[in-house]
Amino acid sequence: MENYLFDRIILTFDNLCNMQCPFCYRLFNGEKEGLEQIYKILEECKRNKIVNISIGGGDPLNYLYINSVIEYAYNLGFIIDLDTNCYAFNYNKHFKMLEKIEYVGVPVDGKNAETHDLIRTKIGSFKKVIEVIETINNKVSINTVVTKNNYTELIDIYNLIKQYKNVNQWHIYEMMPLLVRKEYYLKEHVDYLKYKQIIEAIQNEKIKIYHCAYKERTRFHMFVSASGYLYCNNKNNLTEYKFFGSIFDSKNIIKMKNYIGDNENE
Repeated sequence: MENYLFDRIILTFDNLCNMQCPFCYRLFNGEKEGLEQIYKILEECKRNKIVNISIGGGDPLNYLYINSVIEYAYNLGFIIDLDTNCYAFNYNKHFKMLEKIEYVGVPVDGKNAETHDLIRTKIGSFKKVIEVIETINNKVSINTVVTKNNYTELIDIYNLIKQYKNVNQWHIYEMMPLLVRKEYYLKEHVDYLKYKQIIEAIQNEKIKIYHCAYKERTRFHMFVSASGYLYCNNKNNLTEYKFFGSIFDSKNIIKMKNYIGDNENE
């Protein structure tokens, strides 16, 4: 079993986001996250031998204390990735934390603003993504969620992102069928066979391309919310999450690792 299945956890912010993407699989339970609580969560992750902290949405740049979160995680010795929709990005506010981040993940869901902004339901979002890619010196990982609106544009998206020297990963995500977004999933989901040949045709030495099928998510995604609860995708019911309780009970993170590890034997 490969160690990377267990040395990375995604820290999620579930109180607010500045966008309402129709395929988003975050819970958005409205719980208020406190900085001291997040520090304790990071310490607990360290005690449980987590190496990589991936900081995700609701968009983390919405939070005024995100610089402090990054600083604290960095001082604890974590490898840090940050996923952002880029809309709240401000170089003057965020440049110091960028030095401590390994990868910045950004969405590109269309070949241009017309498609991307339609899918993301936010005018100007494509422009902000391109601004971030062109501004930062970090390694950039592109995230694309495949829908009926964009799967025919994958070649064009590739031709766009390959222009940027700092882009060296592209994650192409199959949409999740979670209950919170089931209606949109039924309307917009695209079977992998419809775009498999497109992906296979654009393999590139510079940009590592990954297709992320929703059925594989239980093997790679461990989550901890900024209020401290642990969860992952439910391998027996892909429309739901499976919850494991508080990270502050050390047995729970072991339970989650064991649950994910069992996938290797199936």
